[in-house]
Amino acid sequence: MINNAIAKLGEERVMIAPSCSLLHVPCDLDLETNEKVLSPQIKQWFAFAKQKIKEVVVLKQLSGSKGNESTELLYKNNQKAIKSRKTSTLIHIDAVRDRLNLMEHYEEMKRKPFPSRKKKQQKYIDL
Repeated sequence: MINNAIAKLGEERVMIAPSCSLLHVPCDLDLETNEKVLSPQIKQWFAFAKQKIKEVVVLKQLSGSKGNESTELLYKNNQKAIKSRKTSTLIHIDAVRDRLNLMEHYEEMKRKPFPSRKKKQQKYIDL
């Protein structure tokens, strides 16, 4: 997509930057070393400020002719992490999915709006 934008607008008019301010983002994921708190599998899904800037640099390198084997490897590792998250049993739990489906089933049987319940209640209680 970046190369498509460059082809249409020209390289001098395309800027690659984070999509949001990094002001409130934790600084560096490398400092998170306690595997009991953040397992390596989950850690690969995160990007703190330092990693986000690195991702922007890699995107810039991949968009031009400056890409090399190391940037290609970083991109491939990122794609693996995305795939890992989509299929991980750590966050995709069948029991939770079943409960959500059950809730959706009961959503269909929601209570009627108050005015219609009020009329029935008044009639039933003979108010």
